[in-house]
Amino acid sequence: MHIYRCGLELLDYLFFATTERGKTFETGPFIHNYALTYALAAAGALVLPATRPRYYYEQQRPDYEGELRPLNERGTYVTPARPTRLTFRQTQFNTIKEGYSLGGKARSIAYPDWGFLRLISPGSHFVFFVLSRDPLPRRAYLRLGKFLSKARVQWWEAESVRDVPTGPFEHRGLLNWRDLVRKPTIFDLLPAALPSKLIDNARFSEGRHWIARFGQLEMALPIEMEYLPAGEDISSGTGGAPGPKAPGRDSGGKEPARPGRGRKKKLT
Repeated sequence: MHIYRCGLELLDYLFFATTERGKTFETGPFIHNYALTYALAAAGALVLPATRPRYYYEQQRPDYEGELRPLNERGTYVTPARPTRLTFRQTQFNTIKEGYSLGGKARSIAYPDWGFLRLISPGSHFVFFVLSRDPLPRRAYLRLGKFLSKARVQWWEAESVRDVPTGPFEHRGLLNWRDLVRKPTIFDLLPAALPSKLIDNARFSEGRHWIARFGQLEMALPIEMEYLPAGEDISSGTGGAPGPKAPGRDSGGKEPARPGRGRKKKLT
């Protein structure tokens, strides 16, 4: 198994709409592993199956099952990118709607007319891991986000990789909850991540895992990890991740009665 530790440095402002607060569109402090996989494939580091023509898309909707699942057969997987140096900048934008139609062509989705963008600034740095059964070409640059922002990637291959059949371990980085066959017992949840939830600082009580050595650094990565394993639904966007119970509501979805909220008496 070839395990690469990759350092990604932004050369442009990076934007993707993680949360929308009124007219403010915020970029999350992470890079999802599905987005990284497509970016690495566009740069030539990975090869995705040609499930549809690259020059035309009938719908603005990704085909995760058809394009990512075949990578499992090749033993290839990319983890989400965790920030090690992160700064943001907020800017305002104002655009004009298209004043003409093109033969029934639908207007491009996810492009608001005006508002504020919270961008990740150039110079921000992320770390992620690439696992592959076969050696991969190491591309130095790729493009990410809504504006195809340029980023530089450095690759370090593990000097040694050890297969540990069982035992407790901890991964100090981001993982995709949806892609884990064996779930951790303790973790930090990033609830805003879509299309599936991301977790940080995952601790596993047991399970098969890799121990990859990069100089003086040793990293543990779960082996039972692949794109879209069977058994969970991704269409809801939760990816099966646990979430807190909504405050102020009971199990039936009704808001509980509060004291002092009854009908006011009419004064006579």
